Amino acid sequence: MISTLADTPFEEIHDAFVDAFSEYEIKIDMPMERLREMLQIRSCHLEYSLGHFENGRLLGFFLVGYRDTVEGKRFYDVATGVRKEAQGKGIGQAMITSAKSLMAEQGVAELILEVLENNIGAQELYRRNGFQTTRRFNCYEWTRGGDDAYPEAAAAPAPATDDQKHLSFLGTLPVSELCSFEPSWQNALASYYNAPERFRIVIERKNAVPIGYGIVHHENGSILQLGIKPSARSVEPLTQLLRKLQSCTTSETLRYPNVEAGSAVDTLLQAAGCNRYVGQLEMSYRPACAGDTLGSY
Repeated sequence: MISTLADTPFEEIHDAFVDAFSEYEIKIDMPMERLREMLQIRSCHLEYSLGHFENGRLLGFFLVGYRDTVEGKRFYDVATGVRKEAQGKGIGQAMITSAKSLMAEQGVAELILEVLENNIGAQELYRRNGFQTTRRFNCYEWTRGGDDAYPEAAAAPAPATDDQKHLSFLGTLPVSELCSFEPSWQNALASYYNAPERFRIVIERKNAVPIGYGIVHHENGSILQLGIKPSARSVEPLTQLLRKLQSCTTSETLRYPNVEAGSAVDTLLQAAGCNRYVGQLEMSYRPACAGDTLGSY
């Protein structure tokens, strides 16, 4: 039986999540509070999320993010998983079918997801259901040198700065121009506004004029956004920005997921020696055009 997760205890969702991703390609450390935070940041709504139950036990889940944007109502696949014991039994297909029906009921224009580039089976499943590849993403990590090299990185995470107190700064940013691409769902400013207390904002200036910025999670080192003015894009200001971001987090490693492949910032991160640790495809299902092939690779 498939139903929404609105009335499912969070402990049960967490238990199913940990089991489903226990053998994932990327090691996932997901204590209960970290999962709760991730769902909050990515706008997960349990009333739109689906679960596959057998004898009252949650075997599969489809965690759905929801945002009402200028382009219309949009869903996002925050995470889909099936307990190891139940994999290969068609539960994933059943949940996708139910999610598409829910989209029709709610008037949702698009469902977006990301899938690892090596997960061919999942990609084929999504394509059979009308999803099309819209973009390719690279995910990068950057580990600072020793604390002697970057003394500022040895300090405790930086407190809120004047830039953070004036959040209107973010509203004036030409984000897609500075980042050189439109940030993915999980990297959008909406994610920042869902939990601003979890992030730190850094501004890189030249002669007092802002030339770049970054937003980083102050504990896990995940970069939400990073952008540099086109006229200032070179390895040196990028490295300075990374060092400042590093000083704002307790994590030894910065991770910047979902950088659009081939974008200017993607090229710059490679030039700066950042390590690409995985690639992903962004895929989209739009009921009105599920039968065409525009935008697919």
